[in-house]
Amino acid sequence: MENKQLPRVSILLPIFNGVSTIKSAVQSIIDQEYQDWELIILDDGSTDESVRIIESIPDSRIKIISDGLHKGLATRLNEGIDLALGTYIARMDADDLCFPNRLDKQVLFLDSHPEIDLTACKTLAFNWDGALESIRLLPYHQTHNELIARPWRSIYMPHPSWLGKVAWFRQHRYGIPEVLRAEDQELLLRAMPESRYYCLPEILLAYRQGTFNLQKSLLARKGLYLSQMRIFHSRQEWIFMAKSSWIMLQKMIFDYLRALSISISLLKNKSSGEVPSLVIDQLNAMINKYGSPYMLSSKNIKDKSLK
Repeated sequence: MENKQLPRVSILLPIFNGVSTIKSAVQSIIDQEYQDWELIILDDGSTDESVRIIESIPDSRIKIISDGLHKGLATRLNEGIDLALGTYIARMDADDLCFPNRLDKQVLFLDSHPEIDLTACKTLAFNWDGALESIRLLPYHQTHNELIARPWRSIYMPHPSWLGKVAWFRQHRYGIPEVLRAEDQELLLRAMPESRYYCLPEILLAYRQGTFNLQKSLLARKGLYLSQMRIFHSRQEWIFMAKSSWIMLQKMIFDYLRALSISISLLKNKSSGEVPSLVIDQLNAMINKYGSPYMLSSKNIKDKSLK
C-alpha cells in the first residue's frame, strides 16, 4: 500500500456565497511557489454556485467540506483545525489574493524560527466597488513586542495572512460563541500570554475591501470591545480597560463621521510612503490573469497607518 506523504501546510478557506471571487482566491493558492499544501474549503451553507465552481477546479489537494448548514465562521475554522493534516495552518479568505511567494516566505520563516507560534505578513488592501479604486497598506508592526505593545487598541496581524503551528491553533481555538467580525482579535488577545507572534515585512497578501458599512463596523467594534473588557478584567488589567474604552469611543465617533462623509484633520490617516511599484504591477498581473477587466493605477497609492 502506497504511503502518501502528508502536506506540510493546511490552508483553511471558509466561504459563504463567494461566487464572484472564490475562483481567483483559489487560483492564487494554486499558483504559489510553495506547493506542499492542502486546501480545505469550509462551506458555511452557501446558496450560490460557490461550491460548484470549486468542484470544477482539477486539483486533488483541494478538499471541500459542505453540509448545507450555516454555523458561523468560528465554528467552521475550528472544524478545519480538526481536519488539518499539516505541520502548519494557514488562513485565507474567499475574496483575497495571495502573492506567489506568500507560503514560501512564511514557511521558511517558521522553519528557521521555532520560537514563533504564529506569523502574519504586511498586507495590501484594495478597495472594491464594482471596480478597483485605490490600494493602501494595512497598519504594520513586525516583532512580537511591537505587536502586543498596545493590546487595548489592536494586534495588527491581518487574519487571512496568518500561518502558524497546528499545535498552536489546537491549543488556542476560535472562541465559541463567536465574537462576530472580531474572532481573530479575540483569539490573539486571549492567547497572547502563551504565544509568540511575528509579522513578516514583505507584502504577501492582497486584502479585498468593500464599501464602508457603518452597521458592520460598529458590530465588529462592539465584539472586540466586549472581548477586551472580559479578558482584561480576568487579568486585572484595569488601565488597559480604561484605555480600551477611550479608544473605542474615538473609533465609534470616527465611524459615524465617516458614514456622514465628514472628515477632520485629527482623524485622517497619515501617508508614510508609497506602495512599491513592483507590488502594484504584481497585483495588476494577478487581477488581469484571474479575469477582472479592472486595472490599478499607481497614482494616489500610499502606505497609510489607520487609527
